[in-house]
Amino acid sequence: MKFAISSVAVVAVSFLSRDIIVSVLFLPFAEATTGVRNENGAIRHRKLNHDYGTLSPTLSPFPMSDDYEGGDDDNGGSGDYYGKKVSACFPEMATIEVLNKGTIYMKDLELGDHVVTGNLKNPYQLVYSFGHFEAEESMEYYQISTTGNSVQRPLMISKEHLLYVQSKAGPVRADSVRVGDVLRAKHQTSVTVTNIDKVMKKGMYAPLTADGAIIVNGIIASAYIGISEKSDEFVEVGGVVLPLTQADGIHLWLSPLRLFCMGVNSKPCESLNENGINHFVQFGMDFGNWVEQQCGLVQSVIFIMALSVTSLLYCAEYLFGASYGLMMIVFGTGFLALLRNGMRDIRLRVTRETKDKVE
Repeated sequence: MKFAISSVAVVAVSFLSRDIIVSVLFLPFAEATTGVRNENGAIRHRKLNHDYGTLSPTLSPFPMSDDYEGGDDDNGGSGDYYGKKVSACFPEMATIEVLNKGTIYMKDLELGDHVVTGNLKNPYQLVYSFGHFEAEESMEYYQISTTGNSVQRPLMISKEHLLYVQSKAGPVRADSVRVGDVLRAKHQTSVTVTNIDKVMKKGMYAPLTADGAIIVNGIIASAYIGISEKSDEFVEVGGVVLPLTQADGIHLWLSPLRLFCMGVNSKPCESLNENGINHFVQFGMDFGNWVEQQCGLVQSVIFIMALSVTSLLYCAEYLFGASYGLMMIVFGTGFLALLRNGMRDIRLRVTRETKDKVE
C-alpha cells in the first residue's frame, strides 16, 4: 500500500512539476525580458501576446574580452560579445515555406509556425524560438548564387551560419563555401555555387526549428551557427577533432530549451535580451567561447559533463518527443527512487523475518 501511494504521488508530481518549475524559476525571469515583437510592439506569436516589458543589459558569468566596445562591428553586425562576433543568420527578405501560409518572407515568420526543413519523414517542423531576432538593424551577408532549377534566388546568409555541402559529413560555415561547391537543396536536389558576393541587408533572423534545419531560398541550411573558429565542421576539444559535427553538438546543447519550451512553457523561448538574442542561446555562445579559451584538460572535463547531461535529455526527447520528454525524465527518476526504496524495504523485511526465525 505504501508503495502504491508513493507511485501515485510520483505521477502527480510529474504533471504538476512543470507548473511549479515555471512559477518558481522561469516566469519571474521571463517577465523581465523583451519578447519577439511585431510592428505594434506585441510579441509575434499566434497564441501568446503578452508584453514582458524591457530588459537591462545581459549579465554573463564569463569574463568579457578587453577589446569589447559594443555597438556595431566592422562588418555591420550587431556587436561583439566577449571578444566574439555575434552573427545573425538571414535577412528579412529571405524566403521560407510555411504550413498553411505558403512561401513567405523571413520577417513575417512567427513562433509556432511550421516550416519546411528537408526532413523527409516530417517535412514541416515547428519554429519554437528565435536564436536571434532583430528587425531594424542591417548587417553584411554572404550572397551565394547557384545554378539549378530548384533555386530561383541567391541565398543570403551570415558567414558563421552552417550550410550543407554535398561532399561534407555535416554542415559547414558559410564562409568556407567556395565556387564550385555543391549544396543540398529542396526536393532532394542539389545546386552548384557559381558566385559569392558580400551585401548589406536589413534584418537578422535565426529561427530555431525542432529538427535543427531549415530551407531558405530553396537551399537546406542548419538552424545553427558555427561558434568555433578552429573548425568549420566538427567539434574540437583540447586540440582533438571529434566525430561530432558542430550542428549536432549545438542541437544536443539546445535539448533543454526544446524540452522546456515545447513540453512545459513557451515563455523562455519568447524571451530575448536587449540585442534580440535568446537568453539560453547567448549563454551557450558565451560559455562555448569561454571553454574554447581554457586548457585541453578543462575542455575535456567540461565537454564530458555537458555531453552526459545533454545526451540524456536528447534521448528522452527522441524516445518520447519534446512535449513529454521532460515529464518522463521526472517520472522515471521518481519511479527509480521509489523502486530503490521498495527493494530496500523488502530486504529489511526479509532480514527481520530471517532473524525472527533464528531466534
